[in-house]
Amino acid sequence: PRNFLFFTKLRKLRKLYKQAHTPLAMSMRLKVTTADLKWSKRVRERDKCCQICKKTDKRLNAHHLIPKHFSKWRHDMDNGISLCVSCHQFGVLSAHKNPLWFSRWLRIHRNKTYQIAIRRLQEIDGGN
Repeated sequence: PRNFLFFTKLRKLRKLYKQAHTPLAMSMRLKVTTADLKWSKRVRERDKCCQICKKTDKRLNAHHLIPKHFSKWRHDMDNGISLCVSCHQFGVLSAHKNPLWFSRWLRIHRNKTYQIAIRRLQEIDGGN
């Protein structure tokens, strides 16, 4: 049930994200800033390896739990987790290809981080 709650809120968040990708919104697309690069480096240095498979790949990615379009948490350390390229985007069980699986993994293995993300999703969604 809690996993379903996260997934449902994530679907609403994706709908908002898609609405942000109209031609006008795309012309105002977010650029990668120096602050983004510093945040990414801090997340990767904190975690030291992919938090799912434990690889210490030099190409670790810092994954935003709440998309960076929500600037309130864009550079918040609790909004990031280090993942290898496969666990981040390209693997069958990756944060982007299978968000339901990822939310379950996060709830089981990083529950504090999961709870913070849930509270933030509820705030975005007006507490619903």
